[in-house]
Amino acid sequence: MKRIYLLFTACIVLALGCGNKQTGGEAVSGRKEGTKAVMPVQEETPEETPEETTEKTPEVTPEETIEAIGGEAGQEEAELQGADIDFSYEVRSENGMDYIVLTGFGEKYREEVLSGPENLRIPEEIDGMPIKEIGAEAFCNIGVEKVVFPSQLSVIGERAFADNSLLQSIYVPNADCVIGEDAFAGCSGDCFLCFGKGGEDNPVKEYALANGLRPFEILPVENMEPVVRYPKEPYVLTPDIRNFFYGESADDEHFCSFEEADDAPDFGFEAWHYPCGEFCVGNISLEIEASSELASGDDRYSAYNLLYFRGRSCAWAEGAEGNGIGESIFYRDSESWLYGSWENGGYEWDGFRYDSSGYPLDGYIRYTEICIVNGYAKDEKTWEENGRVKTLLMYVEDKPYAYLHLEDTIRPQYFLLPEGDIRAVDSGTIEFRFVIEEVYPGTLYEDTCLTGLVLDFRGRFGH
Repeated sequence: MKRIYLLFTACIVLALGCGNKQTGGEAVSGRKEGTKAVMPVQEETPEETPEETTEKTPEVTPEETIEAIGGEAGQEEAELQGADIDFSYEVRSENGMDYIVLTGFGEKYREEVLSGPENLRIPEEIDGMPIKEIGAEAFCNIGVEKVVFPSQLSVIGERAFADNSLLQSIYVPNADCVIGEDAFAGCSGDCFLCFGKGGEDNPVKEYALANGLRPFEILPVENMEPVVRYPKEPYVLTPDIRNFFYGESADDEHFCSFEEADDAPDFGFEAWHYPCGEFCVGNISLEIEASSELASGDDRYSAYNLLYFRGRSCAWAEGAEGNGIGESIFYRDSESWLYGSWENGGYEWDGFRYDSSGYPLDGYIRYTEICIVNGYAKDEKTWEENGRVKTLLMYVEDKPYAYLHLEDTIRPQYFLLPEGDIRAVDSGTIEFRFVIEEVYPGTLYEDTCLTGLVLDFRGRFGH
């Protein structure tokens, strides 16, 4: 069996943020209004959680990574060190316990904040009292782009963040939080409403779906095991047929034009191709092998040929007796966009970070689509002479997940995977297996072939 290991160095652009800091302000007791100064946070990073970084691997420390990133983000952090925000609030009681209801910004900060705090993190507490509610219309039209709420928040009032047209990312850790009518009315059309671990149905997710926001579950990174949501019965997936394109294998005239054509050399996903392929935005460690390979003197039929950059000139051919039913392709994949230095809880606030396509990051790689080029697609004659796959049974972590019904076409076939079903921890490992269940016979040879099999994913941090 043939194995291939690919490892590329990541190119990372990472925005760093500041931690919470409480400064002086009047203590408030009873039900009296008051203010308390706290800092805005652009993005929570592992530098601000030393209890996490003390357990990291010695090869790459957060300090080393920050130093490698350069001075721009560090300058941004320094500029935020002196910026204080005053919140106005009320103190209320429930079952003998005091808690805070935020009503907006304090008067001395109100004018300054109208210029827009790009990122706003609401603190967990003020004067030892938890913040559990955001009052109605508390933060309308303040120019905020991203906001993170405290873990104990249970109510967001009506129109609390209305008319913030730049608002694109909201993180509500408590998935049972009750959100009032029009709380985020007028926010960005692509706004993500991120929420903490919950069931399939929870108030925050339901609110997002009912109000045109994009729900996004942020799971705690508790260990390095993949998180897979299996259907009761394997899905039956059918493909979208597209065409070959001119990528990195094309000549100078067509080089990475991504123009589609029947005789173009490349397939898969544009982001995987030079000049800014996946090797630019993540470390790739991929092992691929087959249950059998047709013997040849130059490995022209090895599993290695299924990788996207091999193009159409070669293919994998099974080497078993008969037409290959029961033969399989095995993938072991490990992806990372930050060298794996911050594991197990290092992504608490990563609703504030985005991958190269603008998707929120939370410490998980999400597998989203599969591209398969059926048969030996070097040319029409070779493709017709060799056998092709009709049905593949896809396993994830050795459990059946989906039947992939391939069409009998030389063109690339793309299978969409249900959003969020297959998640691998950043720097963790996930395994896939594709078993031949049915075949289309060739006109001359009994061997069954595949030219390409590529899995795409979200959750990488690019530039």
